Amino acid sequence: YGVLDSRNTDTTRYYMDPIDQSPRQHNVSVDNRGFGFSTYARLALLKTGYISSDMTLSYYLDYDSNAREPASLIWDISKKERYGISMFNNFMNQLILYGTVDRGDTGYGGIYDFQHDLPYEFYIGFGSQYSASDAKVNFEDPYDRGIKLTAYQNLFIRDPSTIIMPVIDETRYIKKGAVAEASLKKVFNGSLYFFTFPVSLRREAFYLKYRYYDIEDFNTKTRIYHEQTLGLMADLLWMNKLPLPLGLEYIHNDNTKEEHHFRFTIGLAF
Repeated sequence: YGVLDSRNTDTTRYYMDPIDQSPRQHNVSVDNRGFGFSTYARLALLKTGYISSDMTLSYYLDYDSNAREPASLIWDISKKERYGISMFNNFMNQLILYGTVDRGDTGYGGIYDFQHDLPYEFYIGFGSQYSASDAKVNFEDPYDRGIKLTAYQNLFIRDPSTIIMPVIDETRYIKKGAVAEASLKKVFNGSLYFFTFPVSLRREAFYLKYRYYDIEDFNTKTRIYHEQTLGLMADLLWMNKLPLPLGLEYIHNDNTKEEHHFRFTIGLAF
């Protein structure tokens, strides 16, 4: 992919002060290459019934030459069951282990997800993630190093060690981080079909989610975040055929600058 504007701009970098070991920040010039790319190769190791396992080797080069350039090795094993046109997995048990290399720094970690259906179209879920890096940073280093903590990650970037916090104030780079999550979902089958309007409603789901973050900066200071989410997911259909999921979320996190957050998402599924 390419970029429309290759002019240098200032961006915030976090680092550990070498004198008092306190967190600092400063601006450095972003040197845009004018291009970037993402590539991966995947090898299927196992596929039997609902169980599958594969190994993935990926590499991402950002157009920002200061940004991370992770090469990652990912092992994934899972058992997933989804029956009929169920809105969510009826059962999922998944483990992902990964290691990354970025300009001499190494990172490692894993992700675990568990989901199960309950009577009356309730669904429960539990998940966790842990990522750590051996990177060392200081004021003189203009490069992003460590584990990326950000609000989102686009489809181009293949960095499994990234930790997503939807309401984080700005992207940061940390020494290590852990996340634990619990969720409860309920599907309602209220439908509204149209034959003269292009969008119809097939069903909807409400969900509650709690996430706990344990973040350690490069000065070994630990920050704890508690995040609660109330969401609505509408299963829309374009022309009564193409899935068009729509999401509305209210997120509460009293450990960030903005305590109350609202988020809207829409996507296409093929």
